[in-house]
Amino acid sequence: MKQDMFDIEVFRNDPRIFYSFARQVLPSTTAFSPTHAFLRLLQDKNKLLRVYTQNIDNLEQLAGVREDKLVQCHGSFATASCMRCKLQVSGDEIREDVINGIVPKCPACEAERERQEARKKNSLKKRKRNADWDDDDEDEDDNIIEGIMKVPQPLLNVLMIQPDITFFGEQLSKKFDYTLLGSPAYPDSGDVRKCDLLICIGTSLKVAPVSELIGVLPASVPQIYISKTPVTHIEFDTTFLGNCDDIIRDLVRRCEYILEHEKLEGGRSDIGEGVEWKEHQTGVHEIISKGNTPIVAEASAAA
Repeated sequence: MKQDMFDIEVFRNDPRIFYSFARQVLPSTTAFSPTHAFLRLLQDKNKLLRVYTQNIDNLEQLAGVREDKLVQCHGSFATASCMRCKLQVSGDEIREDVINGIVPKCPACEAERERQEARKKNSLKKRKRNADWDDDDEDEDDNIIEGIMKVPQPLLNVLMIQPDITFFGEQLSKKFDYTLLGSPAYPDSGDVRKCDLLICIGTSLKVAPVSELIGVLPASVPQIYISKTPVTHIEFDTTFLGNCDDIIRDLVRRCEYILEHEKLEGGRSDIGEGVEWKEHQTGVHEIISKGNTPIVAEASAAA
């Protein structure tokens, strides 16, 4: 089962299972969408409180969303860490191994293993000299030492690099709770007390913790849903169904902002025809343009 591939115990027992298919879920593009650019636009206009995202492709940061504005609820492939020594490396450093289905080695643990092997080999050679072994058998004795050195090392002593994504069975980072609700020491610092607009983009809102956003926000906070398919278990104030990039382009235009992106018609949001709005959707652009602190839940995003 695909879920087993993301099980932390399966990974710890044999990371080769995960890395045999990891290239299939590795983000294959660095090209962010107009929707990602919209998040950056809100930030540039000092209107973005936070982006809570379930995506692990790191495209929000590539679009220019600052780290302090971003909560990556399920982590990302942007970095990877050794489960043994906790060394963190850039995701780019292990990308080639992941693409080739190879379990990346922790450079620090691998260097330590080589040092231990060198010490062990030197110790064996010293014992050989002290035992006054016959020099005529030196080649044979070296082969014996090499044979001892080639005894397989336990897999997890060396191959421990794990992408910094949240596996099944792992606890989520406290960053989500503390950012949204506030820390125990500063409960009033949470986003729920600052947010004046929620925009959910391209998410089914069936996976925690992003699905919990709706329930903790005050009822007075307007909530907008943008996606290709509707949700039936949550009622939003306003719903836009269709291509997210098209809807975002029209929202930006109605706010009298300009969004530039190569995937937009003419490269700009103010060129081309807009989407048809229903009666209950009118006025949304005024909420966005007048609001100061939106949360975006993007696949999930909040503004």
